[in-house]
Amino acid sequence: MTTPGISYATNEKVERAARWLVDTPLSQHPPVEFFAEVMRSRFKLTTDELIASVRETDRLRVLER
Repeated sequence: MTTPGISYATNEKVERAARWLVDTPLSQHPPVEFFAEVMRSRFKLTTDELIASVRETDRLRVLER
């Protein structure tokens, strides 16, 4: 569970990836079996940054409700 008030965006790459996940329809997201590989390659993320971007995405979605 993420905390709505705490940002997980530790840098600009994490923030851009999270914003892309929020703004892009789910039908255009990479398939689950390739999700990590595609996101890491597209946004040049480390594993820790990928995890942070997914957490930040969840936080942003909660805030936008």
